[in-house]
Amino acid sequence: MKRSMQGELIRLLGSLRERFRQARWEDQEQLQRTAETLQEAERICRESFSGERYAFYADTIQALRQLLEQTDLASLQEREQRECGELCRDILCQLAAFVRQEKEIRKVVYFLPYKSSMWDSLESIWRAAVQDSSCEAYVMPIPYYDRNPDFSLGALHYEGGQFPDDVPIVDYRDVNLAEVHPDIIYIHNPYDQANYVTSIAPEYYSDRLKACTDLLMYVPYYATSGAMGEGQALCPVYEHADYIVVQSESLRYFFDKQVPLEKIVGLGSPKFDRVVRLCQNPPEPPADWREKMAGKTVYFYNTSLSGMLQDTAGFLEKMRYVFRTFAGRKDACLLWRPHPLMKATLESIRKPFVTEYEQLKQYFLSHDLGIFDDTPEIETAIAWSDVYVGDAGTSVTALFGVAGKPVFLLDNMLHELPQPEDWRGMVIFEPMSSAQQRDFSEWYVTLNNKLYHSPRKDYHYEYDCDLSDYTSGSYYWKAFPVGNKVYVVPHNGMDILVVADHSVERRIPLKNPIVRPEGFAGAWQVGRFLFLLPMHYSAIVRYDTETDELAYLEGDMTGLISEVQGCPRLGGSCIWRNRLILASASSGQVVSFDCDTFESQILDLSPGSQQGCLALIPDGDDLWYLPMRGKRILRWNPLTGEIRSYESFPADFSCANIMNGIPCEDLPFGSAAFTEDCVYLSPGWGNQFVRLHKATGVMERWQPELPGALQRKEGYCRANWTGDFIGKQSEGVYRYLFLPERALYDIELATGKCHRVEIAFSEAALAKYPAGFAKLAEWIRYGCEEDAFNSLKDLLDGTLKGQPFDRAACLAAYGEVAANGDGTAGEKIHQFALEKLTAKEGERK
Repeated sequence: MKRSMQGELIRLLGSLRERFRQARWEDQEQLQRTAETLQEAERICRESFSGERYAFYADTIQALRQLLEQTDLASLQEREQRECGELCRDILCQLAAFVRQEKEIRKVVYFLPYKSSMWDSLESIWRAAVQDSSCEAYVMPIPYYDRNPDFSLGALHYEGGQFPDDVPIVDYRDVNLAEVHPDIIYIHNPYDQANYVTSIAPEYYSDRLKACTDLLMYVPYYATSGAMGEGQALCPVYEHADYIVVQSESLRYFFDKQVPLEKIVGLGSPKFDRVVRLCQNPPEPPADWREKMAGKTVYFYNTSLSGMLQDTAGFLEKMRYVFRTFAGRKDACLLWRPHPLMKATLESIRKPFVTEYEQLKQYFLSHDLGIFDDTPEIETAIAWSDVYVGDAGTSVTALFGVAGKPVFLLDNMLHELPQPEDWRGMVIFEPMSSAQQRDFSEWYVTLNNKLYHSPRKDYHYEYDCDLSDYTSGSYYWKAFPVGNKVYVVPHNGMDILVVADHSVERRIPLKNPIVRPEGFAGAWQVGRFLFLLPMHYSAIVRYDTETDELAYLEGDMTGLISEVQGCPRLGGSCIWRNRLILASASSGQVVSFDCDTFESQILDLSPGSQQGCLALIPDGDDLWYLPMRGKRILRWNPLTGEIRSYESFPADFSCANIMNGIPCEDLPFGSAAFTEDCVYLSPGWGNQFVRLHKATGVMERWQPELPGALQRKEGYCRANWTGDFIGKQSEGVYRYLFLPERALYDIELATGKCHRVEIAFSEAALAKYPAGFAKLAEWIRYGCEEDAFNSLKDLLDGTLKGQPFDRAACLAAYGEVAANGDGTAGEKIHQFALEKLTAKEGERK
């Protein structure tokens, strides 16, 4: 029996007992209301029971109803009326007792989606509940609001009429969840009041739903290729949900430590279930779509919110590039599916770009460039498509991955075909590391986890070995030769590598590994020791290359890191007189460690300052402290404690975020070169080089003869940093890495003259670089990336370099991050919820 009907029937029987106790048999209106209540009880019995059990309940209730309808109760004596009422009450009491003893109590399960396009995140759980005879499942779409620019609630939306025809819908206006009190409620919106673009109706925030149910289950509206965005680490719903369902066990550790691990269960994603089912048996596409698809490879073009928000101007320019590339092709059909919230997000927080986006949309439609897909269900479009092209930071890549279809990841900053020398932008990319030691003349680690060697230490490289099975993700970023070994330190990885004879000889794992990217932000070598500097890892690590001993200096590292324009930055660091010195990224504090003993000392160079330190650079006995933000440079002598401040910046000096051009005070300088009298400061986000006279403190513009602009925010050789001095070559001559050109220059400081130093990779070395379709990273399991070796045109022409697409390899890679990836996740989630509900009921008893 359904639990909700059982409760309603018991309530009605109790109401009838009270009416028979107060019955006035001459009151025909009262008798009529009682008869109608009996009729309603009979209806519930008809819907709840069958066979002999239905006959038992129905016959008893019918007998009572007939008593009222066919007997002249008013003519009975008072004693007879009283005895008749008592008999009816006894019958009803026994009947209620029988109803309470019914063992087949069906669980009431409510699903509360808010957008029809996100129904796939709950659908397979609902199907499992519907097919379960022990459950009563309801789909009740809830309303949501747009956010106004002032964060107030704007237009109301309700999408109850947009769900598939085979999904019965309950109107939220007809249901009081507090009265129904479902056994289980499923939701897919984690934000409650915290979403800046939309908000579900406040009466359905998770704290209120929790009071209406025994088990509140949150299932993410997204799927991933192996990682989660930081914005999902801690959301309001997590506090109130009984369980948070994730697609694999590995994702449990992406959540904030405030979220109890026992709440997070890796059971799979209903989104994967739907894709697997539809790709196995695709529905017929609309007639006008079929004509455009006929005989062509269908490319699903996904434009995501995350891609748009990172750099809206570059994102829109990329759309133009994609449209141009597909225009006129007879062998390719472009199916463009913008994110359902794209326009609303633009109007809310990127309003200046709304017109440009609408013009691009109209251009696509008016020039009939392909199929514009604004249907509610993304999975049908995936089933009809052959290849994914689009942003990497979106759950749609995972849906294509579990379907075993190619994923080609676009770079939104590439707006033209590569030229012959553009490979330099991919291969030569030293990550900005606060002017740490940067000598890469002999060993060089590329972003795709390959190690290159220059035997003559002249930047002419040959391929040495692969460092990882992953071909992307910058797992490692610097190599230190010690004796006849090469030690490679991690960036996104969680181990130190020992390389010898063109292969990884050993991997030295770190304790307490983390699963999020950017565990480390840099490294230093002091004799036999390697020091790893943490970004998101929880300790400074010291590795002894002689003994293999790992030492960990654990503690709260947050003071060393600062959020700058949405990106975390580690404070400046250096090695000085056998001490590792780290500066705070957000205050004037510095911490000094003895490299042998790890003994530490904390100082405050600038009490009360919040500018932080970006780079800490030795110059004899002095350390130059370059600010993370603001216009104040410090010169510190740790021996004497003397600190001198320099603030007389040139009048026309300014900073701007390289990616969006917005003026700021962040990252003015990143490195420095020295003569006896002057300091030469290299810009980070500053607009000029500056020469600082040590004696007078005068600061003036200084321009070395570097070619081209100091900054380049897009293209194959873009850089979010101008460059760095990487070492003194001779008196008055410093070597400089100029990132917009991926070139080295020896600069004469006195004159500014520059001599280019060639960085070269042999033809054989470059041939090893492009991976094609491969395992990319833990957070992007399998695919091919757009770069100078493999363009979008190469994809369409079938001329990609590296490995061709391998469906079996794709399925295997995504199988590592999708529990129950065979399409049974919904069933497993449903069974899990029922088991937990039963356990809670047992605890109450």
